[in-house]
Amino acid sequence: MVVCHCHAVSDREIRAQVANGALDAEQLAERCGVGDRCGGCASVVEAILVEEKVNLHGSLATAAA
Repeated sequence: MVVCHCHAVSDREIRAQVANGALDAEQLAERCGVGDRCGGCASVVEAILVEEKVNLHGSLATAAA
């Protein structure tokens, strides 16, 4: 699914960037442009970040670290 329509960035790309070490929205913007234009996708980007961190780290408490 396309999350950022300004740069045509999909949820798969965002998830791949998190798996490759992107820790926050700013790093995602630097790597693939997501969220750096209109900001309309910011809430979805944050939700995907949290979800992927939980998947990688096993819990919300460790994902926040």
